[in-house]
Amino acid sequence: MQVVPTTPPSLKKQLEAAQEANSQLQQENGNLQAQVQAQQIQMTQLQQQITQLRQQINGPAQQPARISVRRRRVRRLPSESED
Repeated sequence: MQVVPTTPPSLKKQLEAAQEANSQLQQENGNLQAQVQAQQIQMTQLQQQITQLRQQINGPAQQPARISVRRRRVRRLPSESED
């Protein structure tokens, strides 16, 4: 005669309740992740708008003007030339 182990009814109920709770938590987690993603997209869009508004207010970012400095060759008069 073979003995088949059986799960007590109370443990079965606990397992079913835990599985149901787990399922609900996974669904809630998925919803929260979708909300976070939507908020991140919205934040990115707002940051872009802020950048555009700053550019409208301040004008485009200006870089300091570069002044090119050239050395001039000094031409000497023939009377000043050394022989």
